[in-house]
Amino acid sequence: MDSKPGCVNTSALQCELTHLVVSIYGRYTGRVKAQLGAQSSAWASSDDFLLDKQTSIGPPNVSLYSNGAKLEVSITDPVFVHSTLRDIYYYATYNITYWKKDRMKELKHINGLQQNRVVLHSLDPSTEYCVQVQIIASTAQKPSTPSIVHCARTPSEKEPLWVAVVVALFVLAGVLTLIVFVVRHWRSLSHFLCPKYAIPEHFKEVWIQFFSIFFPPQLFNMKDLSYRSHKRFTGKRLFSHSVSSCSTQVLLVPGDADLSARGGIQ
Repeated sequence: MDSKPGCVNTSALQCELTHLVVSIYGRYTGRVKAQLGAQSSAWASSDDFLLDKQTSIGPPNVSLYSNGAKLEVSITDPVFVHSTLRDIYYYATYNITYWKKDRMKELKHINGLQQNRVVLHSLDPSTEYCVQVQIIASTAQKPSTPSIVHCARTPSEKEPLWVAVVVALFVLAGVLTLIVFVVRHWRSLSHFLCPKYAIPEHFKEVWIQFFSIFFPPQLFNMKDLSYRSHKRFTGKRLFSHSVSSCSTQVLLVPGDADLSARGGIQ
């Protein structure tokens, strides 16, 4: 039997032997004897020890986050010296236990989870919940050590004040940006909206008919209109108003006379 010395001349009641492990699937036996001066006892041997089945798995690392009206649980496997949890145990799941902090007897369980991020739903608002996680490995004889208990509070049903402030700031920034853009590029915009080139007459007629659908004559103050004869558009009454340097003609209603109305928006 191949043996290696672990701890020599130590008074401690424990001895770290991890550095002596050759295979995680090996069968190991420990021996110990007491020594006092020149006198020593006989060797005492332990039972055979199977690392993959009898090892005590350490606690998982757990983080708890408040996500709206829900809590998100993030789980990280414990660190092994010679391998990883998933390399040793081909099938390992998580058991999650959670409860309201002031109601330890009302435990809720979620068992057999394989994903390491879980969202807890149907939680009460403005309530502190606590979470604890254990690992269940396929060939291990016992579950892992439970994780440290983590607690977090769910937010209230009302939207936090800072959310409304952030939204208002974004809206204000957008409005200011639009105003600055219009002021800086007003000349280009005015040239685009009010081109100096003449628009063909048939385009004008189509635009007049289209414009009259969305802007009926009832929206305008008819007292400011002056009528005069307009021979080009026979049988129609036209309303024309000026905005800046642009002139737009809007079809009002069919008529019997060669009349048009031209009004100025002061």
